[in-house]
Amino acid sequence: MNYSLEINHEKKYIHYRHSGTIVRQEIRQVWEQLILMPEFCRENYNLISDYQDARFAFSIKDKPIVDAFLEFLKDILKDKRNAVIVDGPNETLFSLMFENTANKKLNFNIKTFTTLESAINFLL
Repeated sequence: MNYSLEINHEKKYIHYRHSGTIVRQEIRQVWEQLILMPEFCRENYNLISDYQDARFAFSIKDKPIVDAFLEFLKDILKDKRNAVIVDGPNETLFSLMFENTANKKLNFNIKTFTTLESAINFLL
């Protein structure tokens, strides 16, 4: 896995960066790590998911699995913001699909961006 997690204590967000080809299981592993972080699960830090220069190696058929996982995390995700940064058409499509589901069903405010600056502004 080629990813990093950086905490910005001043602005209260976690910056998750992932590059290369990403399979669904890798994203799940990152989320399992995130929910163990006190900043994310107890201190209400928001999240930047930065997938610039990354490609998702999963399909639309995987969406119900991801939806179920997010539903399982519903109590942790409630009222949080997740700014997703993407730069590819497939990654944008997936982000927008999860944005719609999370906002309506989980009260987890996901927005899709193409720049880090816009993503940070959304979180503040």
